[in-house]
Amino acid sequence: MERSITAGNAAGTSYEGLAPLLAFVAGYVDATTFLAFGGLFVAQATGSLVVAGSAFEVGGADVLKLAAIPAFVLAGILTTAVVRSFGPDREHALAAALLMEAALVAGLALSALLIPHDPLLPGLFGLGAMGVQSALVRLLLSGGSTNVMTTNLTQLSIDIEGALAGFTRDHPDRAALASLRRVALLILGFLAGVLVGSVGFHIAGGAGVVLMVAVLAALSLCAWIHALP
Repeated sequence: MERSITAGNAAGTSYEGLAPLLAFVAGYVDATTFLAFGGLFVAQATGSLVVAGSAFEVGGADVLKLAAIPAFVLAGILTTAVVRSFGPDREHALAAALLMEAALVAGLALSALLIPHDPLLPGLFGLGAMGVQSALVRLLLSGGSTNVMTTNLTQLSIDIEGALAGFTRDHPDRAALASLRRVALLILGFLAGVLVGSVGFHIAGGAGVVLMVAVLAALSLCAWIHALP
């Protein structure tokens, strides 16, 4: 019988240490595409919606702006199909999804190196990679987004209030404190990725994202080894 996968992974493995690392990857990739291609955000679909929606008004309805959302969604659909194909084998599903993301980031790095002045192909690779990551996090991890910092900052605000309210009652809210720690690590991971990605761009240009290929490939290998009997 096929296992049903639901968003949020309520019963899934947490892989708590993996989420901040993926947030670092998202920050690194987003900083690189932003600096390399004139403000292109690939990690956060909200920015892509604004760009696509305003394209006709500003007279810049190019292919990348119009293809951004379909590319992101298609990557999410394909990732979900791959994850479902593994049934209850979550570790191998995670390894496969991470390898998919690594391949797409490699495509971003290679296309940025070969055609540095044309954002179309690198942008589509980047959007695909972040679509894969968003889907795998929703399906296989738990506790926050590695891409969307607006959601995480909102949750951070809620958790801070919950933690402070608990302390004023001399009854610490352990759930709020745990969520606060988890979300803060995601935000810090993303911010660290942006900072390191900016440095990497100034050193190696858009091809500097090849470092994230190594990170994702290593994470995929670790997940695969962890799944071995």
